[in-house]
Amino acid sequence: MQSKTLQSIGEDLLNHATTLDAQLIEHVVREVLDHTTKEPVKTLQQLLAQKEKLEHEIKLQTQKLQELRQESFTDIEQLLRTHFPTIEAKDLKILTQLKLQSIDILDLLQEITESAFISALENGENLEAAFKEIARDLTYKTLRDGYLTLDRARVVVATIIATAADMAEATPNHATEILKGALYGSKKGLTQAIHTFKERFAFIPDALQPGQIHSMRQTYEDFQHTDTIFLQIVQAQADLSSRHISQTMAQLVEGMRPDLLELITASKETLLIVGDRLSKLGKKAVLKGEKVLHSKAAIEAKRMGVNVWDVAKHALEGAINSAKDAIETKKQKK
Repeated sequence: MQSKTLQSIGEDLLNHATTLDAQLIEHVVREVLDHTTKEPVKTLQQLLAQKEKLEHEIKLQTQKLQELRQESFTDIEQLLRTHFPTIEAKDLKILTQLKLQSIDILDLLQEITESAFISALENGENLEAAFKEIARDLTYKTLRDGYLTLDRARVVVATIIATAADMAEATPNHATEILKGALYGSKKGLTQAIHTFKERFAFIPDALQPGQIHSMRQTYEDFQHTDTIFLQIVQAQADLSSRHISQTMAQLVEGMRPDLLELITASKETLLIVGDRLSKLGKKAVLKGEKVLHSKAAIEAKRMGVNVWDVAKHALEGAINSAKDAIETKKQKK
């Protein structure tokens, strides 16, 4: 059907043509493509509109799901308190742990961190240890529950450190304890998340799409210098803080540099495994690619590649010749 349409369109366009030139070729191509691809283009536009609508709907439903889960846990806690008025702290802790497992903490990270830090301040016992444990736990759980990426890690660590800095500003007498706990805790949580990523990586299937391999390779590239990234996040927050808090953070960072070795080691171990796996996946992709090198599509692509180079070469030669002509003209005028 398409060849018949192509022939009739082509004949209509060429019937009155006397010479073949670039303008005619372009006109024929445009007209033929407009007619032969009209329906697929229309379908594609409809699909893209549906895709945009679906993405928006997915975002709304994800938010709704988060809200419903949170409301459900509030209702569950109220139900438990009604039936068990003397409910113990350990039972509420279990409920909180289950809640943290059921929602994406990132969406509520600032509020959760702030609430946990305020509770630690009100309790008043060993603030450094309390802030360290809170920061470690929240950093690890937030990164563990989502795919580990540089952007996600930056947001998580920055949010926790920024919240700690606000707390330190509000309670300057405990600034060092608060900031030290938050810095060491978030560093520890990030280290644990990288270890978990490494363990999960062992179970990633060999049959991956190119996009998935690219995503993994991006993570591999991003985490070459995790210690530097961590220090950059801390420095960025220090720059936004008051002089007192900034100086305290600078002193703490200097003191914790030896402790960053744990983060560096975790990253290097992970990078060795990920790098080796990516290399093997890359080799498989090459072998797979060799199978299609002689396909009809590959032959056409190769022919087009030669033509593209030929066009570029002639354009370059034309530009060089034009330049030479211009130079000669200038010389003659002189």
